[in-house]
Amino acid sequence: MKQTCGENPVFWKKCNDFIDECTCTLEDIAQLEQAGMDPSELFAPPNTPDPSLQVAKTIFFDFIVAGSPSEVSVSKALVTRITKGIHKLLRTQDKSTLSEMLRSVKDAQAEIFALMANYTFRLFHDSEIYAEYRATTPLQIEDRGDSKENDDDESGGGAAGLIGMLTSHLPTAMMMKGYSSNSSSS
Repeated sequence: MKQTCGENPVFWKKCNDFIDECTCTLEDIAQLEQAGMDPSELFAPPNTPDPSLQVAKTIFFDFIVAGSPSEVSVSKALVTRITKGIHKLLRTQDKSTLSEMLRSVKDAQAEIFALMANYTFRLFHDSEIYAEYRATTPLQIEDRGDSKENDDDESGGGAAGLIGMLTSHLPTAMMMKGYSSNSSSS
């Protein structure tokens, strides 16, 4: 695994953008269907391309394609699903295809979140640059209105508290599958 991880939070944010755009598009499709209209007209020229398609293309070409400058370490199965999904989405933008792509992107986002929680944060926390920073700057973390400076406090402050907070937001299934930096492909 490469030692730089700056692309991970950018990828996570871009996935969030796709989820938001795709959710709006799926809501638009549902409203058109309820009104008895054909949702395929939403995607037909001369209409502007769906914003979720643009974000999906960015995710694919900037983060998923092998050798891309910001390639992220997601499982090969997810790379395959996203690759098939983007090719299908480029041909057919419909409710089913968008829903499949939405599930794939959410799964990729969850893998990257697990990677950041289990690997990236610890890598940063154990780095020389962080040690130098900590030596000169006291850590101030707000927890229920109290200021905490203890780096090892399990109650919500410091590194252990941050890891606990991050991992508590992972889906239980992700934790049970044991996703960590070991299960990601390079």
